[in-house]
Amino acid sequence: MANLTMVFIFEEILSGLSELGLAEGSIRQYTRYFSKMQGFFTEGGAPEYSERILDEYWAFVTQREIPYSQKYISSLWKSVCIVKKYVAGDGVSCSFLTRGSQYNPGAYFQDIIDSSIESLLLEGSTRTFYSTVTRKFCCQLEKKGIASFSDLGLSDVSQIMTKFGQSNPNSMGLVTSNINKFLRYLNNVGICNVQIESSLYVPCKKKKIIPSFSADELRKMLGACDRNTKIGKRDYAILLLAASCGLRGSDISKMNLTDIDWERYVIRLTQKKTGIALSIPMPAESGNAVADYILKGRPKETGHTRVFLTSRAPLRPVEQSAIDGRLLIICGKASIPKLPGRCFHSLRRSAGTFMAASQVPITTISQVLGHSDCKSADRYISANP
Repeated sequence: MANLTMVFIFEEILSGLSELGLAEGSIRQYTRYFSKMQGFFTEGGAPEYSERILDEYWAFVTQREIPYSQKYISSLWKSVCIVKKYVAGDGVSCSFLTRGSQYNPGAYFQDIIDSSIESLLLEGSTRTFYSTVTRKFCCQLEKKGIASFSDLGLSDVSQIMTKFGQSNPNSMGLVTSNINKFLRYLNNVGICNVQIESSLYVPCKKKKIIPSFSADELRKMLGACDRNTKIGKRDYAILLLAASCGLRGSDISKMNLTDIDWERYVIRLTQKKTGIALSIPMPAESGNAVADYILKGRPKETGHTRVFLTSRAPLRPVEQSAIDGRLLIICGKASIPKLPGRCFHSLRRSAGTFMAASQVPITTISQVLGHSDCKSADRYISANP
């Protein structure tokens, strides 16, 4: 069953804030905050809501080496609270707005929605998503003057779905699926006989071009790491592991000392995203950089088994969010422009693109990157001009 996606959550919240009379400037501000939050989720490979990842985002925001202003932090915290309240079923609300659900249809419609939820045995975030979409749908019916499903026609549904497409352009697949589920229930209980064709309301997704770093940009980033310092040694090793071995930031942060076979220069670990065991060769340059950090940069006798640790007390394993933050600092030092969608994961994409450009077989690229399906590597070929 589908979970509540971050795209849908943000669309609904922004729509709710607008309907509740929030100023356009404030709407734009929240749009920026939610965009940053969504980028964090997307980079972590999690398009659906997760309270754990939301907490990781907050830790990433508050534990930056170059801290944000207190005013900015307060605004970000408010946006986090709005998301949590919405997911908890409190609708769109914050300290200066009325608490409660955003869509409240009349008793006739609400009773049928509740009956459908019980009949379909919906639970958790799936139930929340379905309830939100169907309540919004019924509120639109009331605005059109339709008081009973017996009066519902296909043209009415078509007009409402068009409005959904305007307010929820990036989540129409899930929206349409849930409206279809609701209409099938209405058909089954004999309330109405309207059905829609899902494909009419779901826009075709454009093929995503994967942004990556060029070989020249990678050289500049590596050159920006001061390898005379402990932090520089650590950053240099992390960048090389991502760009040469194609490791995700999450796997680098979770890498243990025992995951490295120094006799064979091989890394063996279980990928956090897929749960699939991975065994890949470690290029000499990358291995030497990791060894240099462990021997000369990594704090001694810490009791930690992770390879990469923080440089300041209290000593602890480096989290993925901190790795993301370090990349931004390094790119700034190397005068590398920030492009939409380009992040630490782009180094993994660069590794795939470099291999594709060197005519490495697609099957080999998939094995190195730990893909379960060779088709997953197609995007790295498309990223190569």
